[in-house]
Amino acid sequence: MTAVQLLLTAVFVPAHSFVVPGAARVCTRRIGCALVASGAAGPPSVKRFIEDLELLGDVRLVVVGSGAILETVGSFERLRVNDKQLATVSSSDNSFECHIKLAEVRKAAFVIKDGKEKTLHIIRLLADDESTLLSAILTDQSDDEGAVDFWMNLRERFGEVVEFAGAS
Repeated sequence: MTAVQLLLTAVFVPAHSFVVPGAARVCTRRIGCALVASGAAGPPSVKRFIEDLELLGDVRLVVVGSGAILETVGSFERLRVNDKQLATVSSSDNSFECHIKLAEVRKAAFVIKDGKEKTLHIIRLLADDESTLLSAILTDQSDDEGAVDFWMNLRERFGEVVEFAGAS
């Protein structure tokens, strides 16, 4: 069951809800609040982590190559993984697609950067050498949609640096 399926079948609760051990309360304007079980003990898989990112909504995705930088706005929706462990997230009309080689992602880092005009909330997918493979930055509208609170909940749940199951 994906995180979204679990979320959609979970009991929806008000913001002043009770505490359930082993569960996290997730709130977004897009779907409201729900209790989501944190799953099995131990580090998550990369796939499971990316599934959880779907609730962030639109983010600015940044990939820095040796000769170019690509920035676009997209989301971690419609996740599917092929038999070669290539994860794809895309918009419903496929005008946006992002492919992630799951075997190359070893860690994720939650980073806050304070700027003069705004604070950036970033999730970086990292390689073995800790170089950044992909950065996902919350958009200016994210706070209105509850994504900053969800980002903070994810960081609290996983820690500032997440080492994935199977990572060496």
